[in-house]
Amino acid sequence: MVRDVINYLKDPSEKIKTKTGFLRYIGSPLGGGQHATFWSALNKSGIIEKIGSGKITTYSIGPNYEEWEKGNLVTF
Repeated sequence: MVRDVINYLKDPSEKIKTKTGFLRYIGSPLGGGQHATFWSALNKSGIIEKIGSGKITTYSIGPNYEEWEKGNLVTF
């Protein structure tokens, strides 16, 4: 599923990158709090980066994305 998020964030046809947009992108039903722990883990690991807060929260590729691709992220 991490690869799906990366593909979504890199897809140029998707202008605004949100959780809801991602769920639509993968064809998943929408629900409150869906995959909250998953998104939090990606954000805390630095694979993705949260931009803004409140009504419109968007995401982009994070500072540790390249290290994740190389298999160099360390879990704690």
